[in-house]
Amino acid sequence: MMPRRYIFGVLVLAALAAGCDSTEPISENPQPATDVAGSYQFETYSFQPKATVLPAYNLLDTLAVADTELILADSREFVLQYRFKGGQTRFISGEFSNTPTQVVLRAGSDQNAKFNELLLANNLVLLRSPTDPALLTLDLEQTVDVGKYSSRFAGLGPISGVLKVRLRR
Repeated sequence: MMPRRYIFGVLVLAALAAGCDSTEPISENPQPATDVAGSYQFETYSFQPKATVLPAYNLLDTLAVADTELILADSREFVLQYRFKGGQTRFISGEFSNTPTQVVLRAGSDQNAKFNELLLANNLVLLRSPTDPALLTLDLEQTVDVGKYSSRFAGLGPISGVLKVRLRR
């Protein structure tokens, strides 16, 4: 098994070689990358339907949590490693910027399908907690066909709600 740092180094080099689709600056008020650099684990990954008669769906149990993490490097590159239970490990890579209130992940359009697998969008904005510097959160309103995401939800069809993600360093 290859050491994680070696794999991360290879992925960062690949991301640098591939580049991003845009030459625009990522942030107008950048902060040092070291403020947020590190490995973040998924604490919460759920979908809360707007209809109060429906329960929240814990999507975290569809992931192999030990193989799922967001790595933010001092060099402003990120790697989001994830694996669904019974599936193969996949990687999303790109650049990030950070301000005192948020971290913005940007990847090339070739990464869109992978973001969609996780019900996320490219150019993802994670909020930094004002009281807990190790916490990043996302509350994303969207309509999700949860039946396509997991057989547990078969027959429910598209549901409006909020995807909730909490990542901890």
